[in-house]
Amino acid sequence: AGESVNEKPSDLVGQKCYEIWQDREEPCENCPVEKSWEKGEVEREEVESPDGRVWLITGGPSRNEQGDITGAVEIILNITERKKAEERKEFLNTLLRQDLGSKYQIIQGYLQLLEDKADLSDEPEKYVEKAMKAGREADEILGLAKKLEKIEETEWTGEKDIAKVLEHVTDDIFDLVGREGVEIEKDYIHILRGINFGLTLI
Repeated sequence: AGESVNEKPSDLVGQKCYEIWQDREEPCENCPVEKSWEKGEVEREEVESPDGRVWLITGGPSRNEQGDITGAVEIILNITERKKAEERKEFLNTLLRQDLGSKYQIIQGYLQLLEDKADLSDEPEKYVEKAMKAGREADEILGLAKKLEKIEETEWTGEKDIAKVLEHVTDDIFDLVGREGVEIEKDYIHILRGINFGLTLI
């Protein structure tokens, strides 16, 4: 923190992060530490410091032996380079999707002209139809890539019931694997339910 505001660490002892970085007299509106105290869950927030660097602030509740919240733990990670890499990746992905989409439209256009205008025999016409089908499938793949990218950006950190998650996953794939003659045993469920995981990050 000291380096980000050109101060010695010893000069910042006793000060709050919102005093140092935001020049505030009270916690920030979306402070993950405050939220973790209130909700009893791990909370995260990205914050930009005055020097332009980006920090991932994680707040987690601290509990006593009785499970009561007695405080909060704050972990700060410099993610500036990661954010730059993510922005670069998003730019290149967008550029690639646009280029592929443009090429796909051109190919489909010429194939459509060939199908409509050319006097083709049965054999070449089949090849055109297959090419157009492959183009449509390529377009579907591009759409799937966009969906997968959104899934990748989803926040998955939180307090989870691991047993319930696994149970739901196996239920969802029963129909699929059943057709292949594969059986799934769920003996692990009762074992997992007997374990106190506490706060689990997945």
